[in-house]
Amino acid sequence: MKNSILITALLAATVVCSALYATAAEPLKDSGIAAGEPADGYPGEYGMRSERHFDRLAEVLDLTAEQQEQIKSIRAAEREKDAPLRQQLREEREKMRALIASHPFDEAAVRSLAAGQAETRTELIVSHARVRNQIDALLTPEQREKAKNLRSHMKERGHQGPRR
Repeated sequence: MKNSILITALLAATVVCSALYATAAEPLKDSGIAAGEPADGYPGEYGMRSERHFDRLAEVLDLTAEQQEQIKSIRAAEREKDAPLRQQLREEREKMRALIASHPFDEAAVRSLAAGQAETRTELIVSHARVRNQIDALLTPEQREKAKNLRSHMKERGHQGPRR
């Protein structure tokens, strides 16, 4: 008797959670945007969070208006340049999910796709490093020192940075 009540409660909870998820995803269905992914290609509200984060950093580092514009320009140019790589990585993730779910398991295909993902991720890491180097070049020595201290502070707190 207790088992049937527990199973019924679990099934009811599953149905409710599924309904809530479906309802939350409904507004995006016809928008051409995948759930949790805005038109600019960044997951979730990353674009908005990124701007708020930039504004806080600009204040802490005491960036001039000219520095802020230059940094925004660098970030926008690189974001446009690596947009195809981000799209490719999304497509590769979908292919990987399909391969993992397929029967029989094709290890060679998974290895091949994983190698492709590694190359794409490498290019995105290089892109990130290039942007960081260009931004560091715009900073004064004092601002660079503040940025270095912020990075070490964030590392101590366990912050890994944005996921790409």
